[in-house]
Order: sequence, then structure tokens, then C-alpha cells
Amino acid sequence: MHTPIISVLALALPAMAGPGETATYEMIWNASWSADTHPGAYPGNGHFTPISGTAHDASAVFWEAGGLASPGIEEMAEKGKTTPLDLEIQAQIDAGHALQFLKFQGTVAEDMPTVKVYEITVTEEFPLLTLTSMVAPSPDWFIGLNSLDFAPDGEWVERITVDLYAWDAGTDSGTNFGSPNEDTDPQEPISTLAGVFPFFDLPPISTLTFNLVSITGPCADCNADGNVDVLDFVCFQSEWQAQTVAGDCNGDGAYNILDFVCFQGRYVGGCE
Repeated sequence: MHTPIISVLALALPAMAGPGETATYEMIWNASWSADTHPGAYPGNGHFTPISGTAHDASAVFWEAGGLASPGIEEMAEKGKTTPLDLEIQAQIDAGHALQFLKFQGTVAEDMPTVKVYEITVTEEFPLLTLTSMVAPSPDWFIGLNSLDFAPDGEWVERITVDLYAWDAGTDSGTNFGSPNEDTDPQEPISTLAGVFPFFDLPPISTLTFNLVSITGPCADCNADGNVDVLDFVCFQSEWQAQTVAGDCNGDGAYNILDFVCFQGRYVGGCE
């Protein structure tokens, strides 16, 4: 994504993102869209629907500029629904490319503009974040993040601020907030509405700020059964022999005795 559409400010890269680590961030959503901030580009009942998405790896792409909206993105952008986007995300979770489905409360017109604070987690394996929310009412407009990286160059970012402008999902041909449903056939690529009617050269309609809260080391529960016991050593040995990411405990790219020393340290530490 190029800068005029989403601008990102990253400050202070404090720590390497080690294998198996989880980073927790405070997410501050400044929903700044209102009649005062966006004269002529705000309907009287303007608001945002629930914001949903997931943390994932580079193999999972849920929406992107120039791409075609999936059924999940279409339903989100036109109706504010989180289904079937949640099913598309679950498919990536099942395939090992996403962490969990995220859903946060949207806004109501009476409170616009407003600020909401939530918490999200990303991991060394799933350091990218994708989020979406419908700009409501509208034909098929939405705001969102596409694969925001919290660990560029392998380091956890301490603070990220992202300006969010409206996007057109390319599935409805309406031109204003109150346009009746008019399916776009054939479907058009997702495109930015920054600098485009009715937003023109107005400020972003939302801002997301992420502040790093904590970094948690990896857990020794290799088989994910909720217990740390000898079965986890059996699991780890299997991962090590298969030369998977989980088997490279110290993350040095080599599979040797040092990985077992690393896992022993995790085992002693449990999952606290």
C-alpha cells in the first residue's frame, strides 16, 4: 500500500521477535469521522460496524488494493456482517496460516466521533494483522488494515500509528451514502476513496494506534494439551526430527543439541 492511502509511523524497535513469542498490543481506535471533521462527507447516522480480522502469516491474504473482494469482504463492506469473513479466516486458521478470529465492537452514530481501546496479540509465527469494518451507511465502503507487520526485520515494533481512509470494495455501484443496492457486474477491483467523492482531500476517517504492552516467551506445551509434561518432549523431538519451525527452538536455523537445551529451559519455565 502506498503512503497517500495508509500512512504508518513506527517508532522504537525494542526487541527481537524470538521463536514462539507472543506480543500483546493496546489498540486505540480513534473513529474521528463526523460532520465537523468531514463536512459534506458524513451522513447523519454515520458509524462503523464491528471491526473484525485476524493475525496471520504472509501466506494468508484477505483483501488488498487491486484485488477482488471475497464473499466475506463483500458482505462486510455492503452489510457490515462478519460472516462469511469469519469462515474465510477459519479456513486459514485450519491451514495453519492464521491465529484466531478477532471481532471488536463497532461505533454508533450518537457517539461519533469516539475513541475505543482494545487489546490484540500477534506472534512470531503470525506477525501480520488484517482488520476490516464497514463505513455505514454506504454502498460497499470500508476501512481496514491489510497485513500490517508488527515485526519488520524480526523486531517487535513498540508503537505504530495508522491513518485509515475509506475503500471501495468494488461490489456495488452506488455513488453516495444513501444509494440503493446496485450490484457491480462484473465485480471491480478494491480501490481507495482517498481524494475521491465524497471524501475528496479530507482527513482520514479513523486512526489506529498500537502500543506494545508485553512480550511473552514461548510455552513448552508442544502438543497443546494444556499440560507441560514428558509428552511435550516426545512432541518436540518429533518436530525437531521433521525440522519444523517448532523444532528449531532457538531459531538459529540449525537442528542440533542446542535446540534441546533451549526446550529444556522452556520446560522448566512451564507456560507462565
